[in-house]
Amino acid sequence: MTPQIREIRIYPDARVGLRRGTLVVLRDGHGMTGIGEASPLAGHSPETLETANSVLKRFDLALLPPPIPAPRWEATLLTSLQRVADESPAAAMALETAWIDLAAQQAGLPFASFLSGEMASGARVPVNVLVNSLDQESSLHRIKHALSAGITTVKLKAADIHNVQVTLGMIASIRREWDDAVSIRVDANGAWPLDLAVPVLKKLADWGVEYCEQPVPRGELRMLSPSPVPLAADESLTDMKELEAFLGIPAERVNAYLRGLATPEDVLKAAPESFSPPVKVFVLKPMVLGGILRSRKFARIAAERGIRSTVTHLFDGATAFAAYAELAVSLQPPPLACGLFPHDATAAGTVDDSHFDGSCVRSTHQPGLGVNRGAILDAAIDR
Repeated sequence: MTPQIREIRIYPDARVGLRRGTLVVLRDGHGMTGIGEASPLAGHSPETLETANSVLKRFDLALLPPPIPAPRWEATLLTSLQRVADESPAAAMALETAWIDLAAQQAGLPFASFLSGEMASGARVPVNVLVNSLDQESSLHRIKHALSAGITTVKLKAADIHNVQVTLGMIASIRREWDDAVSIRVDANGAWPLDLAVPVLKKLADWGVEYCEQPVPRGELRMLSPSPVPLAADESLTDMKELEAFLGIPAERVNAYLRGLATPEDVLKAAPESFSPPVKVFVLKPMVLGGILRSRKFARIAAERGIRSTVTHLFDGATAFAAYAELAVSLQPPPLACGLFPHDATAAGTVDDSHFDGSCVRSTHQPGLGVNRGAILDAAIDR
């Protein structure tokens, strides 16, 4: 294999403006190409794009296994990328995605089918629509448009607890307009003070909210249990102490499992049989967690402990979006409605009906990621 690193433009939304990412390109001796994306997001990722690029440039490609479905290929790939993941989760995501894309093409399988070992071509997972505006009229219009497309789950951003009454008013309007036909989630981005979060959670419970995502900062989420409304962990998934509390399993065992050094059976030996998880949902962001394989491991161990999962993007580009869609349809049990509604960041290689049908993401019918690699490479800034 020969590697190449390309710079790409990413447009997360008009308010953020131009954002850059990195495309990793792996080619085998026959000219077949696998691609992966590193696009850390400031304020959400633990590293910068500069750090990710530095890690990618220093990586010894000889550490990667041949891109073939050999026995225990997942553990071998995870081990080869462990140091990368420790320094830059986004760099690990890019290298891993490119490797799996190339290996899946060589095997003649869609990305999701290669991951799961089952034919997942055409499998579908519903998405939620994100509402991030304080303007109730425009938000309700967006929800109405989503419903007409078949989307029935709405995620409301509510990072400012001092504006929580606006969020509660929005929920009331949604319930008046559509009653229980819409499932409502609230995402606080870890911004609520611990002492103010509990009374707000009680009000959300009164409205039948599906769950509240990361109401308090990383390191504090477990302190809210028991909660009047189901809790979802996002930023807290990178805190091993919190992860230990969520799963009821010693942190060192969980860490060994996520690194590919232990099986689920080994890890669960240390788990108490009687256990009520303090959070009910894991929000999987592969660009932050260190890749697709680690995200699958999070989902599997969560399911063993009675915790559901959902997959969401980081306003990344088209290559990452395709990988997330393939991840979502590869999971068993299937995830909850995912935060994978297409957005402006898909400027290069725009998401089309190969991965999104208006209300669901689905697996491609083509080998590998099923994206237009030529268009994505042509759109690279340094072509």
